[in-house]
Formats: sequence, structure tokens, C-alpha cells
Amino acid sequence: MRFTDFRNLKRFVFILVLVGVSLAYMQLVAMEHWDKFVNFRTRISQNMRIGGGGGNDIQEEQTTADDMNLIYFEYNETEMKKKLADYDNPNDDYKDDADDHEKAADGDDKAGFRDTDEVDSGNTSKINHWKSSVNQIIGHRKYRNRFQTIDLKRLILNETDFTTKPLMVLFSSWVSSSEKAKVHSILRRLWNAWPSIKPVVLTKDSVVQKECRNAGWGVQTVTDSDSRCYGPPVLSTMFTDVFKRHDAYFYGYSNADIIFGDGLEKTMSFLYNYFSPWKTKPVLVVGRRHNVNFVKYANFTLNTPHDVDQLTKMGTLVIRSTDYFFTNRHFPWGKAPKVTIGRPFVVRAIIGWALQRGYYVIDATNTIQSVHLTTQDGVFASWHKKGVMCNQRVLGALRWSIPVSIGHCECARLETFKGKNNTIKLRHRPPNRKLCGR
Repeated sequence: MRFTDFRNLKRFVFILVLVGVSLAYMQLVAMEHWDKFVNFRTRISQNMRIGGGGGNDIQEEQTTADDMNLIYFEYNETEMKKKLADYDNPNDDYKDDADDHEKAADGDDKAGFRDTDEVDSGNTSKINHWKSSVNQIIGHRKYRNRFQTIDLKRLILNETDFTTKPLMVLFSSWVSSSEKAKVHSILRRLWNAWPSIKPVVLTKDSVVQKECRNAGWGVQTVTDSDSRCYGPPVLSTMFTDVFKRHDAYFYGYSNADIIFGDGLEKTMSFLYNYFSPWKTKPVLVVGRRHNVNFVKYANFTLNTPHDVDQLTKMGTLVIRSTDYFFTNRHFPWGKAPKVTIGRPFVVRAIIGWALQRGYYVIDATNTIQSVHLTTQDGVFASWHKKGVMCNQRVLGALRWSIPVSIGHCECARLETFKGKNNTIKLRHRPPNRKLCGR
């Protein structure tokens, strides 16, 4: 073999090895849990050893013959607090509440739970310095334009920057009402409590639009309503309109008299991080509410989501019904039944339709604390309005064949729940055959 041929062969082998290493590195970065291979990530969050699973954040449980390879996901509350540490929270009381949770966690440690959040002070200083350096590079004017389309916080720090793209757009619709004025005032304040969730109102009422703009909300007008329902907008069109105007990971509608506790952001963050089907498949998150007599508790302090958690204890958990629908972009709202909000049969139509089509339907009642602030009109207000049966006529025109009995939260095949040390988990559950009729 000539010397030149041998040199060309070495050059070819070198190029081949270089390409292989590059492809391996790209595959490592693209992996969903690539941070497991980074020692730095382990030092940032030692509490990723969830549920005693030896460091794994996904664990398999025993399954039935119908549900092989069932996966349970879980999310640690302390990690969530660390992820929110970089955000500027204007509500100091909310930070104090987080401190209260830490004290409660210390009490659990004394009761025998193992503390997984102890980080060496020297390592903490180095980690904070490194994170600060990364943030300075990302924010430098020389590189800002180059990095604006790349979520480098997630790539390097395993933290998603929800200030550029919200975790969820949460929207509702209402018209000004003296009876509901205080309720809507509380709603505007509490829905704006999370840096990662963007509140939006869809309404034609100029008074409501002005109030929400002043509160920092997004504002859109209503583009579709059913005349047979006398005014309220069509739910599916609301979603498609919000899709056009806002870019987020999740989108959620809720009635205008529903407020949420801390579990809202924690549960949606858990699904974002650990329930990967939302990236490619239709997902619907629903949950039951607690009815609270707002006339009786009108003077109850409601400044933070933590206050809502306390108010939940004074309410009554309803059965079957839900007042919110959270989905991803893959949920085909353009094909969903065109039912109108504020009228009966919305819940049964949407949940029943999603289950019938085999979509992921998750009951988040156990981890999302939602409270219905009940005023003088009571909990059955929708049954006493004009066009009360309009949604039933819509379903009748579609020759609706899906049994209404399966359109309940209890019929969802997945549910979130809380485990030890305030972890959020997701599990499969059999349907309630007595309630769901199957």
C-alpha cells in the first residue's frame, strides 16, 4: 500500500469518527431526558430521586391484563419552587406562602421523611454563578437576536422560559354585572398570579375589556355565538380564536366564577415535563370544583392561590360536573361539537366526544383546587337562562349517539393525584361502571 493511500485512509477514518461523534451528541441533546447524563443537572436538583425509585423519575407499577406497561409519572413540588426562583414575582405574600410550605416540609422530615433537598452551600454558589453567566450570555445584545428563537434555558439549564412562551393561556368570557362585580375583581387578580400563565378575556363588553386591560390581561372579542342560546360564545370557536392570537404550550377555558389554587400551575407544569403525549396527541384536562357560598365568605382574604387552597376546605366537592377544559394545540376543536358556554350539556358533550374518539382525558380534581364562588344566582344558574336547551338541540341536529352518561369527569381513564412529599403523579384508573355505563 502506498504511503499516500494510507494517509487518505487515516483521513477517511478520522472523518467517519467525527461524524459519528457529532451524530451521537445531537441524539443526546435531542433526548427527552438528556439531563440524566449531565452531572451538573444532578447537583442542581438532588430531589429528582422521586418515590425511592433509585434516581428514576418514571416508575412502572403492576398492571392488569388490559393495561400492560402502565406508566406512572410524578413531579416534585420542591423542584417546581426552584424553577420559579428566577422569575420576578410581584406578590411578596406568595413568596411567604412558599416559605410556609418549606417549614411544613421540615416538619415532615422530623416525622421520618427523608430530606432530598440538601445541597452543599459551596456547590450552590458555583451553580448560581454558572447560571448567572449563562443568563448574561443569552441576554447580551450581541447574541440576543441569534438566541431569540432558541429556548436555551431548557437546553442548558433544563428550565423553560415561560416568559417568552407561556405554559398556558387561560381564558374566559363574561359581561359586566353588579352581582358578580366582586367575583370578577378577585378573578382578575388571582388569574394573574402565575408568571407562566397568561390570562385572556373574550368579550364584546367594553367595560369588561377595559377592566381586564388595566389588570394586565389579554383582550379579544367574541366572533361566534349561537342565537338560540341568546348571547354566550361557542366554546370550540373560542379555542380556535385563541390559537390564532397566542402561542402557548397549553390552552384553557374556565367559567368566569372559578378561581384556582397552587395546584393549577404545578399540575400543568408536571404534564409539560413528564407526560410526553401532549406533544403529539390530543389531550384534555378536566376536573370537578368545590362550591363555596361566596355570600357567606365574601370577606375571606383571597390575595394568592394559597388562599384559594384554604377556601377549598370550606366548600363542597361536586360530582360529575366540571367548569374548565385545558387542552393542547393537537386537540381538534374545529371538529368538536359547537356547544355554547353557560348552558347545560357542555361538559357531557365535550368529555363524551373526547372519550369516544380515544383522546387522552385526564381528571385533575385531586391536584387542581378549583372553587366556584357561588352568588345569589346559585349553582344551577345555567338552567334558568334563556335558551336553556340550545346545546341539546345542537347535539340533536348532529344525530348525537354518544351516551351522555360517559360525559363526566369520573369517566376519564387517567387521573392526577398526590403522593408522598407533595409529589404529583398520574395513574390509569378503570371507569366508574355505575356512573359511566360501561
